[in-house]
Amino acid sequence: MKGSKNMKKNLLIMATEYKAMKARADALKADMDALKADMITALGGAEKVVCGQYTVSNQTIISHVVDTKRLQAERPDVANEYTVEKETTRFTVR
Repeated sequence: MKGSKNMKKNLLIMATEYKAMKARADALKADMDALKADMITALGGAEKVVCGQYTVSNQTIISHVVDTKRLQAERPDVANEYTVEKETTRFTVR
C-alpha cells in the first residue's frame, strides 16, 4: 500500500510538471504561428525567398487522398474490403 502512495505522489509531481511544460509548449507554438504568419506576409506572395543562410518558402502542395466518408456511403463493399484495423495509444493528462 505504501508503494502505491509513493507512486501516486511521484505521478502527481510528474503530471504537474508535464502540464506546466505543455502550457509553455502551447504558448511557444502560438508565438511560432504568429511569426510564421508575419513571415508569409513578408514573402509578399513569393513562393520562395533566399535571405542570408535561410530559404523561406510558402508553397502550395496538392495531394490526392481518398474521401473515406463518401466511399463508405457510396461503396461500402469496397470500403470494407480495404479497411484495416490499426491500434494506437493515446496519452492524456487532464
